[in-house]
Amino acid sequence: MDFDFVTLKFLIFLGFLSFASIQDVKSRYISDKIWIIAGIVFIPILLFEIFTGRFAFFETIISAVLAIAIAFYLSKIGFLGGADVLALVLLAIYMPTLQNKEIFGLPIISVIANASIFSLTTVFVNFSRNVSRLMQKRNIFYGFEVEPMHRKILAVFLGYRSEEVKGLFLPMEIVENGRRRFNFGARSSSDFVRGNDIWVTPALPFIVYITAGYIFLFLIGDMLHLFKSLLF
Repeated sequence: MDFDFVTLKFLIFLGFLSFASIQDVKSRYISDKIWIIAGIVFIPILLFEIFTGRFAFFETIISAVLAIAIAFYLSKIGFLGGADVLALVLLAIYMPTLQNKEIFGLPIISVIANASIFSLTTVFVNFSRNVSRLMQKRNIFYGFEVEPMHRKILAVFLGYRSEEVKGLFLPMEIVENGRRRFNFGARSSSDFVRGNDIWVTPALPFIVYITAGYIFLFLIGDMLHLFKSLLF
C-alpha cells in the first residue's frame, strides 16, 4: 500500500480522534456527529480503495469483527463508553492494515494494547505520589480510619489526596453518616472536584489514550512488540 495514502488516512482519522478527545476532556461527552461525519468522509476513501485494488476486504472484516467483540466486552464491564466503542469500530474499518507495525497483524488490536498501556501510566503516577508522601510520614488516610485496608490499597493506585485541586479530576470520596469514605464510581462531568484536601482521581477519558496509542503505533509501532524485543 502506498505510504503517502496511508499517511493521509492516518491524518484524517487522527483529526477526528483529536477533536473527540478535546470534546471529551472539556465536557465528558462526545457527540455522535463526529463519528457520523467520519463515516461520511470514509465513503469516498473506501470507493477509491476498491476501484484501485487497495481495499483489504478480508483484513477489514476480521478487524471489524474483533473490534466489535472487544469493544462490546470492554463496554459491558464499564471500561469503555459508547463513543469509545464507535471510535474503535470505525478505526478497525478505516485502518485494517498498517505495514507490519502491529504485533498481532491488525492495527486495532495494537491500538487497544497501546492505549491500555498508556492508561496504566496514571496508576504508576498515583502510586508513586502516594508512596512518596507516606515515606515523608504524611498521613494521607487521615479522616478515613473506618476504611478497610483493601480499599486504602486500591485508593493508592487509583488516585491521591490533593491539597489544591487544579485541572480535571473526579472526587474519590463521599461523606456517609458524617464519615469520609472512598468512592470509586464518579464518572460524569457534574462530579468534577471543587475544593481542596480531597482524594481525587484523574479524569482523563480513555479516548485520549486511544488517540495516543494510535499515534504511537503509526510513528513507532506496537508497545508489546517493543517490550518483547527488549526482553528477548
